[in-house]
Parts: sequence; C-alpha cells; structure tokens
Amino acid sequence: MFGVMTLWFTGAVVLFVTTSATDRRILLSDPDYVAQQLNHLQSELQDLKVQVESQKHTIDAQQQTINSQQLAIQKISTGDSGNGTAYTRWGRNDCPHNTGTQRVYSGYIGGGYFSHRGGAGNSLCMPDEPIHGENYYNVNPGLIFGAELRLGHDVFGLAQNDEDMSCAVCRNSEHTISVMIPGRTQCYQGCVEAYNGFIVTGDPNDPSNVDYICMDGHPHPIPGGQQSDNGQLFRPTIAKCGSLPCPPYKDGKLVPCVVCMM
Repeated sequence: MFGVMTLWFTGAVVLFVTTSATDRRILLSDPDYVAQQLNHLQSELQDLKVQVESQKHTIDAQQQTINSQQLAIQKISTGDSGNGTAYTRWGRNDCPHNTGTQRVYSGYIGGGYFSHRGGAGNSLCMPDEPIHGENYYNVNPGLIFGAELRLGHDVFGLAQNDEDMSCAVCRNSEHTISVMIPGRTQCYQGCVEAYNGFIVTGDPNDPSNVDYICMDGHPHPIPGGQQSDNGQLFRPTIAKCGSLPCPPYKDGKLVPCVVCMM
C-alpha cells in the first residue's frame, strides 16, 4: 500500500509516494519511473482479477454442494430416502428401459414339481450365476425344479409350448413402491408402468399348487429349453364368473396384468 502527496515548488512538481518500506520522491519529469510504477500497478490489478475469478469459482462450487445437501435433506424429511423399489420380471432376462431402472440379476424361474402333492407353491427367480455351498443334503429334501410354459405359447407369441422360462430382478431408484395389478393392462393414474403381460398359474387338476405370477407379454425363453422336462408348469389364466362378479369381469376372458411403480 502506498499514499500519494503532491507538492508544488518553483520550477518543478514533486510527487511523494509513501510505501510500507520507505518514502520516495518521484519527479513527474521522469517518465521512465512513472511508467515502471504504472506497469507495477497494472500487474497487481491483474493478480487481483485472477484471485477474484478463483474465489468466484470456489463460491459457485460451494453453492452447488449446498444445493445438493438441501435436496438430500428434503428427501429425508419427506420420507423419500432414494432407496428405490425392486420387483421380479417373470419371463424376461432383462429389465424395462424406465428411467432409473437397472438389472440386479437375471436367471431362471424355479419352483416345485407339478405332480408333487407337497412343497412350495411360489416361484423363485434363480440366478444364472449361483454360488454353491459346501454341503449336500439327502434326507427328504425340498426340491426346486425349472419352469415351463406348458400351454399358451400363442398368447405370448412363442413358437411352441414347453419353453423353459427366464426371469430378472430389477431395481428402480426413481420410485419407492412396486405392485402387480391383475386384471388390468394399464396402471392407475399417478403410477408408472414397469411391464405388462398375463397372469399364469398351474393346471387346477395337478396335485401341486402354483402361485399366480405376472408373466411378461413378450417373454424371452431360455435358449435350448424347448424340450418337455416338466417341473413347475405354467399356463394362461382366465376369469370365472360366480364369486368373481361379472360384470365387471367376463367369463372365460384371459386375465392380463401390469406391474406398476409409484
């Protein structure tokens, strides 16, 4: 920092410049020294401009961080933790191309044997990259078989029946709830569709029970799985009037389904 004081003497003008180190007299008649001081001032001014621009970038970055933290706080306060929702896409080994959807894993539909009187009635999505344990067990164990579409290949646009069926577990980070709605091809207002298809289950005359699942309307069978190996057997499902009111349902109509997120 320096101060400037001008004194007028007879025949000359003297400019006093006070700096933090010393006091110097600058004669205005010395253009070289004046030019040197101006260049020095311009250099300091340029340095200050660079510092200001750097500080501006720092402030902008800090503001972005603050905005991001405020958004995270808002999500927590409204109960939206961003954990998302997961669902199984039966009949396909890929996931829908919704925003925020990713595949957790893909594999094969597994379940009980169609003619067994006991065991589970639900279906499992068995991963195509299993990690086996070390132990074997052979004292009346439960059994998991593969699954086939026994009937209804024409409903799903397949070339033949007895196709082994695939599956995928999908996660969506934009929504927090997923639900399968039977009897509809579209989601209710306010929901986003994950996929749609038809309700399938087992033969009502088979000894075993098979839970209803929503099979994708455009399934991807497992390559090489066209032979009839039995296992858990699926077929399309129709509505039966009686306890199920008609209308709104229609007797003998295929039951569609849609998986929705909200």
